[in-house]
Amino acid sequence: MNSIKRPNFNNIFSLVAKISIMLSAVVISSIATAQNFPNKTIKILIPFSSGTPADTLSRVIANRLQLDLKQSVVVENRPGAGGVIAIQEALRLPNDGYTLIALAMPIAVANALQKNPSYDLAKDFQPLLQTAWSYNILVTPANSGVSTVKELIEKLKAEPGKYSYSSGGLGTPAQVAGKMFEAQAQVSALHAPYNQLPQAIGDLVGGQHLFMFAATAPVTGFIANGRLKPLAVSSPERLANFKDVPTMSEAGFPNFFVRDWQGLAVRSGTPVEATEVLTEALIRARESNEVKSVIATMGASQASGTPADFVKHFSNELKLWSEFSKKVKLD
Repeated sequence: MNSIKRPNFNNIFSLVAKISIMLSAVVISSIATAQNFPNKTIKILIPFSSGTPADTLSRVIANRLQLDLKQSVVVENRPGAGGVIAIQEALRLPNDGYTLIALAMPIAVANALQKNPSYDLAKDFQPLLQTAWSYNILVTPANSGVSTVKELIEKLKAEPGKYSYSSGGLGTPAQVAGKMFEAQAQVSALHAPYNQLPQAIGDLVGGQHLFMFAATAPVTGFIANGRLKPLAVSSPERLANFKDVPTMSEAGFPNFFVRDWQGLAVRSGTPVEATEVLTEALIRARESNEVKSVIATMGASQASGTPADFVKHFSNELKLWSEFSKKVKLD
């Protein structure tokens, strides 16, 4: 008879012991991460230029995070290529929770314009929290001879293709609103995209362009000193800072509605312990008087959704603008 080979229990016990040690190490490491995070400088990448809503809001949030987490929080502007530069930089860095990236509507729109992106926004990033909703205001130079949306349309129809409107780049709310305006008003205008928002606004003030659907914060000063005239806002209701300015709906376009949004994200795969610490700190920052004040000054409104709400919203935005780009050519 063949002898039955007995299992080597010593080897089995040794393997079980090693697995137990490894699992214990993972648990201890996770606890240490939760207790120690953050223990070095946190970076927030901004895919937009200085003065944009996402930049302005991210900077005040960075200040709140720094006070809350007792660690340095630095902000780096990496504008250009529809957010690709900032996105690639974020993907190059470790997914350890020490790098956040600002998200906003232009990122979702620009993503729809990418033919073969080297990344997948839906899979590569984890949205943490939405911070605000913001809207645009239709403005024209003081010497344009235009005082209402109706007069703007008349001027554009009188000389089709002669006039232009500026924006901070392809896929920005300013461009999307401009394209929507062209379609609904049945007018033709040239789109002049800029890499830097201040230059786009500066050339508008200088009379090189006829109009712009600008973010409210960067043009408030020019409206106050009379160099730009406000014609309408893209919000469903009048803005608190511009109560005398009608909505596009009141100006005759009930289906005209463009809403930007801002929020923050980390790379997918970031340790849960780190995302929890960051999300809780972001919620406290969003509720702070300092952030609320800046949001109000921007002519924006505070977001109130949960982290799960922002994940769903970001996914919906990617789908929405993908469909939009198939119907309207953004150039």
